[in-house]
Amino acid sequence: MVMWGLWLSFLLLGVYVCVRRQDRVRLYNSAWLAGGFLLLCLLAKLGLWIAYRDVFPSLSFWQVLWCLGRGLLPDVLACLWWCGPVLVLLNLPVKSVKWQKTWLAFGFAGLGLFALALAGDIIYFGLVHRHTGSDILNVFTSFSLIWKVVRADYWAALAGGLAAVGLLAWAGVFAAAKTGRPQRGPWFWEAVFLGMLGWACLQPYIAWTYAWIPYGYSYGLEQGHLIQNSVFTMRNQWVLYKRPGAGQKKSQHLSLANTDPDKALQTAKHFLMSSRQEQGVDPQYPLLRKRLKFNADARGRNLIILILESFQWEHVDALSGGATGATPHLDHLIQQGVVFNRFYSCGQDSSLVGIGTILSGVCQISGASYFARGLESVPVSRLGNLFKQQGYQTYFVHPAEHEWMYIGPLAQAMGFAVSSGEDLTPQLSYRSPKTVSDYEAFMKLAAILQQSPQPFLGVFFSLATHEPFEEFAPLTFGNGLEKNFKSDLYVRNLAYTDWALGQFLDQLKQAGLYENTVFVIVGDHPRRGPSYQKLKDFYRVPFVLVAPGILAPGQNDRLASQADILPTLVDLFHIRQPYAAMGNSVFDKSTPEFAFASHMAGEHFGLITRHGMTLETADILPSFQDGLPAQRGQAAELNRAMYDLLRQGRWTPEEISVLK
Repeated sequence: MVMWGLWLSFLLLGVYVCVRRQDRVRLYNSAWLAGGFLLLCLLAKLGLWIAYRDVFPSLSFWQVLWCLGRGLLPDVLACLWWCGPVLVLLNLPVKSVKWQKTWLAFGFAGLGLFALALAGDIIYFGLVHRHTGSDILNVFTSFSLIWKVVRADYWAALAGGLAAVGLLAWAGVFAAAKTGRPQRGPWFWEAVFLGMLGWACLQPYIAWTYAWIPYGYSYGLEQGHLIQNSVFTMRNQWVLYKRPGAGQKKSQHLSLANTDPDKALQTAKHFLMSSRQEQGVDPQYPLLRKRLKFNADARGRNLIILILESFQWEHVDALSGGATGATPHLDHLIQQGVVFNRFYSCGQDSSLVGIGTILSGVCQISGASYFARGLESVPVSRLGNLFKQQGYQTYFVHPAEHEWMYIGPLAQAMGFAVSSGEDLTPQLSYRSPKTVSDYEAFMKLAAILQQSPQPFLGVFFSLATHEPFEEFAPLTFGNGLEKNFKSDLYVRNLAYTDWALGQFLDQLKQAGLYENTVFVIVGDHPRRGPSYQKLKDFYRVPFVLVAPGILAPGQNDRLASQADILPTLVDLFHIRQPYAAMGNSVFDKSTPEFAFASHMAGEHFGLITRHGMTLETADILPSFQDGLPAQRGQAAELNRAMYDLLRQGRWTPEEISVLK
């Protein structure tokens, strides 16, 4: 309330200064521009609420009004960030109609681009049920892929939008001509007005960083979605990308600010170093350990890890008990394996975080850089290198472009020979003639493995179940199989990935490689969109270990996460090389059951146990947290310990991290 009172006082003082400045022309032009931006924010939120009423089922009309009022702060900050410089230039004491025309044209053109961003977010919200956030970083890491999609599917909308931007620029010139020639008021009031306006326009850049945290979600998901706007969330992600941890003050980031480092390290050792089957190897690296006892024996077997994009339980009959018929090949493979029913991803919606955790055992934590932002330069355990030291050939194949989401460079850094979309030749008919997807990638991996010395480790990362679904699945596959799944594009594309998997498995069988291979099936993150009642459910993904003759098929209720995959493979394949990871082998019953989860692009860190999930702060989604109160402190301590060790280079020695 104090903050709102200060802003209201500032606004009233601004009105008084405007009157004393005695220039209606610049005031009117500024009002047209600022009012247009705020009106767009209001219309976008109302449009979101009307278009997706099923996402906001519990909000009454009065609650919607409350959200719109509460959302004024992010709206104003987003508008000032977008058009603040133009507002300042408009109000310089220049007595020129041409000056007003020029900058109002720029401002109105920016208004058009702002409208495009909000409209695009409304469309995207329908796919993922949240505002555009970290996705905006794809523009910088995967621009060519995004441009190809836009050019193929949205060129008309883009052309219309750009035409609207040009029309608005002309409207700015017209409006400035109508308001006339500006006057210069008393120099004192001109200076006061410019000082106040400049201070306001600098707020998105110098304001307390609390303003750029995921604002409003402490009231619930529905309220948070309606309080925010996409320009605000995109700005938030850009700030975090440039300065990881920038959105966290002491009151939000307890894991670094108010946590004792020695106690934090002891907590980390309890979770990660309590195994009776492993031992620590170097006090300088407190979480580095090596395995003394092994719980299964897959030595010499080949290993294939299938990382499936946005993999969800309910559409796979062998996991859900349903009868969709979309995944017969996955179903057959899963029925031969161990299904882990309580398994979680480290990130909510980031492929990079999911794959990074699987290949390194390191989750994204609050306050620290992750892969693609600097962590790749820190010595960590690298799955490819661990297997290379066992005499394995290591390969990673994915159908996207090499730089897409930093996946290709990450796999290279983890010790894999990488084949990406640029290395594949289209074999099926897609909407775009140059598109390749899961079938081409599977066939590439099959060809590589058939010619590779054994044993080998092959990793496949799928693409077809990533938005936009129309782009990444062929027009037809499996003798018209796509016709069975017209009503749900996600299920259709999942059926395509499953069909391609079937072709891949046939290749392995024909080459005599299938029987000697262990399979890991895991999701990179849950499918975006579904709303759950508990926070931990946002992170649940399938995980299946298929090792006939080694592991008996069945169900396993052990609570585990993607960070447990590397330690589990160390156990299963008898790797004696020291390693460090934020997890434990799923076969080691002497270790605690838990999972780590990075929330809101690493801004918060959560701990999942059998009691539920708790973040290191109670301020975000309190009604969705159901873990024990003590878990909050443990989450903060775990985050602090791992942050310290990674920052100090005390995770693993460089000589065992990088294969010489």
